[in-house]
Amino acid sequence: MSMAFVSPDQINCTIDFKGIDSIICGGNVRGIPASVKGTGCPDVRRDGAEPYRITRGEDDCVPARYAPMEVGQKLIGERGTCAVGEGGLVACIEADHKHGFVLQPSGSWTF
Repeated sequence: MSMAFVSPDQINCTIDFKGIDSIICGGNVRGIPASVKGTGCPDVRRDGAEPYRITRGEDDCVPARYAPMEVGQKLIGERGTCAVGEGGLVACIEADHKHGFVLQPSGSWTF
C-alpha cells in the first residue's frame, strides 16, 4: 500500500508506490545543483540499483493532494523512511540504508 505526504514547503513524496522500488518526491524542490538541466517541475527518484537523481520534467509543478506532514514528523514505509525538518528540509532513506536523498534550500543532494 502506498503512502504519501506533502511538506509545508509543497514537496510531495510517495513511499511504497505499487510496482516501484523507489521513493519518489517532487514539487517545490529548492537547492537543486546547477548541473540539473531544464525548467520544469523537479523530482527525485531512482532507477534500478542506481543512486537517486534529481531531474526536471517539461511541465510545471501541480499542487499535491496528499496528507500534510509537519516539521518534526516522519513517515515509515516498507521500502523507506522520509522526514520533514526545519528550513524546508525533506530527507528520505531506503530501508536498506544504501540510497536516499536530502532536499533543502541550501543544497539538495542524493546518494
